[in-house]
Amino acid sequence: VCMVGHSLGGGASAILALLLSNISSQVPGYASLHALALSPPPVLSPKAAQTCRPFVTSLVLDSDLVPRMSLRSIQLLRARMVQALLLSRQPKWKILLLLGPLRLISSKLAADRFLHSPHSALGRSILERHESMFASGPLEPELHLAGLAMMMDRDGTRKPRVRLMAKSECLAIKVTHTMVWHHMPDVFFTRLLAAARLPLADPADPDDACDISPPEAGPSRHVTRGRPAAGRAWIRGGPVGRSGGGPDLA
Repeated sequence: VCMVGHSLGGGASAILALLLSNISSQVPGYASLHALALSPPPVLSPKAAQTCRPFVTSLVLDSDLVPRMSLRSIQLLRARMVQALLLSRQPKWKILLLLGPLRLISSKLAADRFLHSPHSALGRSILERHESMFASGPLEPELHLAGLAMMMDRDGTRKPRVRLMAKSECLAIKVTHTMVWHHMPDVFFTRLLAAARLPLADPADPDDACDISPPEAGPSRHVTRGRPAAGRAWIRGGPVGRSGGGPDLA
């Protein structure tokens, strides 16, 4: 049984797979259960997301907004926006006119040009005087992407790659001009087809990478720590491929 969904459907397929996994031992057809969640929202607690490792794979395209969007990440984004507004030392027209070109050169240069440092005496004083502006109620609990979280993005040389997502990548919204564009189904599937035969790249931050070693119990899978066997596509030999003739999307 293979379930596939995009966006809200991806989140629903992950939750349905988690529910069906509880009866997989009683229904023979569910023994090979797997869900492929495409650009899903984070819908599970860290523990539940970890439980889904044997039978759920989440795929994310670069700066896509939806896989990073939860109540908690929206609260944090609001706090970042309020802080940037308070620490701004330039009129809005200058920021709108120059921010884009400066960010192409250096994000740090752009921040230094337009914002007081929050660690400076002046920055701390400003934030302390306006502390009430950050109030947004209790911080909501973390929600994670289900199962193995895979990222399709580009490396430092702009070459397409597929890699494991770091655990922290789905916890904060990445504000870019492509954050909505990368969620569009046609854009996603075009990149998915192009990426299907790429080898699995090393994670951006190995210390923060999702653990892809198979659990001690559960269905047997062609998953190893690091990357699949040489010459095998990441979908065929990695998170989606299963022993015993399961789905093969490559």
